[in-house]
Amino acid sequence: MKIILSSVIALVALFSAITAQSQVLKSLTTTDQGNTLEVCFDVAGLGNVTQTKLVVNFTSVSTTECTNKGGNVAPAQTKTVSGSQEFMVAVRNGRAVDCVVTTEPTPGKCPGGFSGGTVTDVTFSNASISIGGKTFTAQ
Repeated sequence: MKIILSSVIALVALFSAITAQSQVLKSLTTTDQGNTLEVCFDVAGLGNVTQTKLVVNFTSVSTTECTNKGGNVAPAQTKTVSGSQEFMVAVRNGRAVDCVVTTEPTPGKCPGGFSGGTVTDVTFSNASISIGGKTFTAQ
């Protein structure tokens, strides 16, 4: 029984390794939508699953405006973040074709005497996706 179980585990591991190497990127585009990043992708070779995890990786620089009690706006505060967001995406016939949109970042810290800030713009760079064990970089 142990030999059979060990053989099954070895075959599953081998199949998983083979499957992880077979992803093919058909297309990957990113669109800066002001405060969010839209990522559209077409990845084939994901196997016989109905959904899989997609991770969007990026660097963002957000600009935050802060307003004091008198209504005066402080000079823009910037915050640079290397981040990632996870999404579950549908897979049909081994292929995931979809667009996802990141959430808006939290405002940067406002200086003393100023209330909570408002994100006015975000610039994105270094975007990539990780899916099915492979990472693809947006051009």
